Amino acid sequence: MPTEKPQRSPKGVSDLPIALDLPPAQMDLVAKYARGENRTKSAFARLLVKRGLAAYKKNPRVLSSVRVDGATSRRHIGLRLMPDEVADLEEGARKEIRSVALFARLLALVGLAEFEEELGVGT
Repeated sequence: MPTEKPQRSPKGVSDLPIALDLPPAQMDLVAKYARGENRTKSAFARLLVKRGLAAYKKNPRVLSSVRVDGATSRRHIGLRLMPDEVADLEEGARKEIRSVALFARLLALVGLAEFEEELGVGT
C-alpha cells in the first residue's frame, strides 16, 4: 500500500522562507505532530503561526504567556507564508518591536500550545 505524500504549503507562498528556530523539545513536537497530520514540518509550522497570529489579533497580551529561553534547536524550519501573512507578521513584529523571526517563533509557540490544548496534552 503506497504511503500518502505529506501535505505541503499552498502555491503562492513566499519564495524566501523565514527561519523558524524553536527550542529542541518544541522542534521535536512539531515534527511529531506534522507526521500525525500528514504534513511537512514547514506546512505544519505555517498553521501554528497562523493560529498564533489569530490569537494575537484577538488579544496581543497572549505573547506574555510564552516563555522564551535562549536555547534553540540547531535545526530550523523554513517557514513559507502567503504575501498577506508575511505582511501581517511584519506588522505585528513592528508593533512588538521584535524581529520577524522572533515574532514568528512566539506565534508558533502560542499556536503549538493551542494545538496541544485541543488534543488534551499539556506542554
